[in-house]
Amino acid sequence: MSQHIAVINPSQSSLGSSPSLLDIVGTSVQDLHTRGLDVLRHKDDSVFVDVETMMSHPLFREFQSRYFNDWKSIQLIVSLCRIYEQLDSITPRITPYEKLAVLQTIVTDELIGGVVCKSIESVGSVEVVIPPVESKELVSTGQSLYKTNQMYGDIANVMEHELIKDFITKYFIRWNTGDIVVVLIKMYECVDSYNNFTREQKLGFLQYLLSNKVTRHQIANKIEQWKKM
Repeated sequence: MSQHIAVINPSQSSLGSSPSLLDIVGTSVQDLHTRGLDVLRHKDDSVFVDVETMMSHPLFREFQSRYFNDWKSIQLIVSLCRIYEQLDSITPRITPYEKLAVLQTIVTDELIGGVVCKSIESVGSVEVVIPPVESKELVSTGQSLYKTNQMYGDIANVMEHELIKDFITKYFIRWNTGDIVVVLIKMYECVDSYNNFTREQKLGFLQYLLSNKVTRHQIANKIEQWKKM
């Protein structure tokens, strides 16, 4: 007899809590293993492997646990990360401390260099301009933020880590991919906590969630609920 497992029901949980393992479904651990092996065969182009890689990294795991708990918080932290990343293309030699100081200016000022920042959610279209402030002042401000403000410190830590920065840039540039990735992150976190699965089975579980018609529909509905919270 096949060993059936419990699948996470996204409709029973919020982003901020560990969901229960509910609803026995018609799949098996062996099926998950087979699915996981197939994922690994195409790992160079797999969101599942990318999510697993990030969730295996203590820095990212702590970061998502702290900030990926409701939709507004996710939008805010990702938008700030995107601004931070954009500063590199504007001034390649800008230091992390200077980036934090500029980031704070962008967040707190309504007008930056004559450009109106209408909404944190529209940051992708905002022209970020370095304010006319002495570099030493920016560094001093950034150092203070890094030491005293956990959110700014966390942003600098993840965005100065090349692997994590690439992940955030790759999947959160557009929200129609970011929302699915957030779900996969939370589902991976749950299955990793509740089940003694192998790597292949965890990857197979993520693949199953998106390939199964019922669970895919549940996830789509839950995403819409999260966005309205």
